[in-house]
Amino acid sequence: VVAPYLRGYAPSPLDGPFDVDTLADDLAAIVAAVSPGAPVVLVGHDWGAVIAYIALLRHPTLFRVAVTLAVPHPLAFLESLPRTPSQLLRSSYMALFQIPRVAEAIVTRNDFAFIDMLWQRWSPGYVLPPDARRALKDCLAASMPGPLGPYRTLAWPPQAALQRITHARSGRIGVPTLHLQGDQDGCIAVEACVGEERFFGAAFARRVLAGVGHFAPLEAPDAVANAIVDW
Repeated sequence: VVAPYLRGYAPSPLDGPFDVDTLADDLAAIVAAVSPGAPVVLVGHDWGAVIAYIALLRHPTLFRVAVTLAVPHPLAFLESLPRTPSQLLRSSYMALFQIPRVAEAIVTRNDFAFIDMLWQRWSPGYVLPPDARRALKDCLAASMPGPLGPYRTLAWPPQAALQRITHARSGRIGVPTLHLQGDQDGCIAVEACVGEERFFGAAFARRVLAGVGHFAPLEAPDAVANAIVDW
C-alpha cells in the first residue's frame, strides 16, 4: 500500500501548479514508479477522489479498479448545485479559500481552529484523537498555503477551469469504480451524488454508509475496508 502526501502537503513539494490535471499526472507518475507494468487498485478520499476521477480519465490503463470516498464525480457535483441549495452553504468555505492572505489568516488563526470547526461540522459523530489532530495541524502549518492551492484552481484562471470541465465531459470513466458516501456527511450531501453513474462507461456502484460522516476511513475503517475488498 502506498499513501503519498499530495503536492502542496509537506513533506511533498509545496510548489504548484495545483490544478487537478497536474495532480492526476502526479498520481500517474507515482503509479508508474511503484508498479511498472501492473495496474493498481486506486482509493481516493475527498481531493483524492477528485484526483482519482481525473486520473481514471487521463490514465485508465494504470488502474484495475477504483474506490472513491465522500466526493462524487465532479460533474455530478456541479450539476447538483442548482437543485441542492444546502450544498451551496456546505461548500461556502471554498469561496473563502479563494481570497489571498485573508484565507490563510483565518485558517491558521488560533492553532487552526477553523479546521477544527470543519471537522466537527463534516463528521459530527467523530472526534479525531489528539495525536492525530496535532499531526494534522503540524502538516498544515508546514504546508500553507499549499493546501489552498487546489481550491483556487477550481475557477481560476477561468479559461483553464472551463477547459478542464469540457475535457471531463468528453468521455466516460472506463475503470470499474465504487463510490462510498456517508449519510451524515456535513461537507457533501448525499443528494449531490445523484446521477453520477452516467459519467461511467464501466461498472459503477454507490454505497451509502449509515451513521458515517465525511471522514469515513477514520469513522468506519472496517466497513470501508470490507467494501474495498468486496469491490
